[in-house]
Amino acid sequence: MNWTYIVRPGELLAFRRCRRAWDLEAHARQAYAPRRKAPGSDFDRALHEGLAVYYFPAMGDWKRSIVRPLAIKGFERRMLQAGEGPGPGAGRLPGGGAGNGASAEAGLEAGRSLLTRYFAWAEKLDDFDSLLVDHDVWAAIPDPRRPQEDLGTPDSRPIRYLGRIDQLMSSPDDEFWTVSHRLVEGGWTSDDALLDDQVALADSWALQIDFPQVLVAGTVVNELRTDWALEAMEAPVLDDDDWDMSGARHLNFRRSPISPEARLAFQDAAEAAEMGNIERREEEGGFRRTVIRRSQAALARAGAQVGADVLEMQGSELSVSPTFSDQHCPSCLFKGPCDAMEAGGDWRALLERDYFRRDEDWEEMSLRRPPGSLGRRASLTGKTVNLRWG
Repeated sequence: MNWTYIVRPGELLAFRRCRRAWDLEAHARQAYAPRRKAPGSDFDRALHEGLAVYYFPAMGDWKRSIVRPLAIKGFERRMLQAGEGPGPGAGRLPGGGAGNGASAEAGLEAGRSLLTRYFAWAEKLDDFDSLLVDHDVWAAIPDPRRPQEDLGTPDSRPIRYLGRIDQLMSSPDDEFWTVSHRLVEGGWTSDDALLDDQVALADSWALQIDFPQVLVAGTVVNELRTDWALEAMEAPVLDDDDWDMSGARHLNFRRSPISPEARLAFQDAAEAAEMGNIERREEEGGFRRTVIRRSQAALARAGAQVGADVLEMQGSELSVSPTFSDQHCPSCLFKGPCDAMEAGGDWRALLERDYFRRDEDWEEMSLRRPPGSLGRRASLTGKTVNLRWG
C-alpha cells in the first residue's frame, strides 16, 4: 500500500463528469486501464518531450541552434521507445495511424517538421526565463470543513493532489506564468474551453502550495496543430544564429504574500470575480499562443473544488451511477462496458478482454514521495495539520 492517497486531475475530471467511468478507472477504485492506447498518445508525449528539452532551464543561455537538434533528438527518442513497447497501441500517430513501418517513419517526419516550424515561430515571441519544465506538482489538499487542516483518509493516510505543468516561466514584467502545450487537430480550442480549463486552474493552485513564493499570474497556452504538420511535411531551414533565451537577469520583486488570505486581498473585487480573461493572442499557420490572466480568487475556487470533490469521494454512501451526455459518452474509454451494463450484458467479460487492472507496483517509483517533500506535512497521529500558515 502506498503511504499516500494520490488524487490526479484526470480522476477529478472523471468524477465530475461521470461517476461510473471514474469508479472503473480511478487508481483508488477499480483501477482499470484500456489495453490499447488512445490514438496519437505516443506522438503527443514525444512532442511534449521535445518541447521540454527545448525549454529546459539550464539551457536557457545556449544558442538555439544548439538546443534545436537536442529537442528533436528528445522527440525521436521518445517515439522510438514507444514503438518498441508492447501492445497493439504502441507508436500511435496523430489521426489514428498505427506506428509500424512506413507509418512510424511518417510520424517521425511529421514531428520533426512540426517542432522545427514551431521553433522558427516561437523565436519571435519567446522573451521569458524558463524556470521549470515537465514538473510534477504535489500538494496537500485543505479540508473544506477545517481550512487550517489538510484532508486525510479514514485509515490515517495523507491525501495529495498530483498534477503536472509543462512549464513555469517568468516574464520580463517579473510575473510567473504556467505554460500548457496542447496538440489539437481539426481546429483551435474554443475560448470558453480555455478559460474553463479546470486542470490548468487546479495545477496552478497546487503549484502555489508547492512554492509559496510564487504568485501565478495566469496560463500561457501553446497550441500546435498536428493535422497541419501532416499536411506540411517540409520543415524550414533555420540559420545558425546567435540568438538565445537569456535576457536581463534581475531580482523578481513580485513574490507572493505569506498566506492565502493575503493573496486574495492582493487583488480588487472586480478582478477577483473573474474566472480569467484572454490578455493577448498570437497565431500563425499551425501555431497559436493564448495568454490567459487568472485571478487568485479563481485559483482558490479551483482548490476549494478539489477539496470538496475529494471529501465527497470518501463518502460511505457515494453513488457511482452514470451521467450520460452526447459530449463525453462517444469518446469515453469505458463506453463498451457501460453500454453492456445498461443492456444487461456481460460487461465484466468486456473488462477482462479489453482492459487490465493496475496494481500498486504499476505506479512509478517517483510518485512515492517521502514525508519530507514540499508542501504541508502530515502529523504522526494520522491527522493532517496545516503547519505552514498557522
